[in-house]
Amino acid sequence: MKKGLGVVAISYDSRQILQNFSNRMKIGFPLLSDEGSVVIRSFGILNTSVTRGALDDGVPYPGIFIVDASGKVTAKYFEEKYQERFTPDTILSKEFGLTGGARFERRTDHLKLTAQVSQDKVRPGNRLTEHIHKAAGIVGVSAGVFGGARTIEHFQPVLRELGLVSILWDVNFGAVEKVFDSSGQLLDQAYVRRTDKFLNELIWMAKVLRYGRENISLE
Repeated sequence: MKKGLGVVAISYDSRQILQNFSNRMKIGFPLLSDEGSVVIRSFGILNTSVTRGALDDGVPYPGIFIVDASGKVTAKYFEEKYQERFTPDTILSKEFGLTGGARFERRTDHLKLTAQVSQDKVRPGNRLTEHIHKAAGIVGVSAGVFGGARTIEHFQPVLRELGLVSILWDVNFGAVEKVFDSSGQLLDQAYVRRTDKFLNELIWMAKVLRYGRENISLE
């Protein structure tokens, strides 16, 4: 249990196999046996691509159900193949706002930056794809007059490699000590119009991409 959350795993393996596996791997949560795949079939997650009568006949598609205290399924994460899966840290971050990775904070007179890693280790098959086909906008801040324009230019390929979709507009806060006072209040109101344009496009792009993810298949 952590933060009021519990974990239970279910498999088509026998109780003896699961008990031996649990002891060997020192697993601290229950492993439930569903010999004959009765529960697996009732949930509609039986892997029908497996050859009937084969050793793995009865295996489910790999996945996770999130169930609330009343027994209602509130979310599910399933894959066609066991080799690639969402990591527990990714799911905990998305569903409950829990992150277990290192946290970083940097401060200047005019800026506070906070970042947190969703997980400290990555292994083959881990799906870190919560950001793919999602909108991204970049805000540059610098003491110089160009507002981090060169940094933004170099950061664009990074966004693309991550699968994010960058919007057309950026916001560049150049000579930042003249844009904000020591308490963080905006001094140059021209930035309000620029930021509104930036945010409007970011929101529009996010809505478009969300519709695409939910309604248009890439296959």
